[in-house]
Amino acid sequence: AETAVLLIQELYAVERLARDKNLDPEQTKELRLEKSLPTYNLLGKWISSNMYKALPKSPIGIAFRYTIERWDELGHYMYDGRLQLDNNWVENAIRAIAVGYA
Repeated sequence: AETAVLLIQELYAVERLARDKNLDPEQTKELRLEKSLPTYNLLGKWISSNMYKALPKSPIGIAFRYTIERWDELGHYMYDGRLQLDNNWVENAIRAIAVGYA
C-alpha cells in the first residue's frame, strides 16, 4: 500500500500548490490535468496490476475493488477546478451529528 499512499500524496501536493498559488477554477483544472492526471493514471495502472495479487476479502483486496469500481467517478475532480479531491470538509462539518453530539 506504500506505493498508493505515495501517489495519493502527490495528488494532494498538486492541490496544495493550487491553493498556495490562489488559482481560479480554470487554472486549477489546467494544473490538475498537467500534474495530477499522469499520477492518477499511474495509480490506476498500479491498482489494476496488483488487485489480482491480493486476496479478494483482504483489506487491500477490498480497497482495490472499491476503487476500481468507482475509478471514472474518482477522476472527475480533475476536470472541474471547483471540485475538491476529497470531501473532508463535509465529513468534519457533520461529525458531531454523525456521532450523536449535536
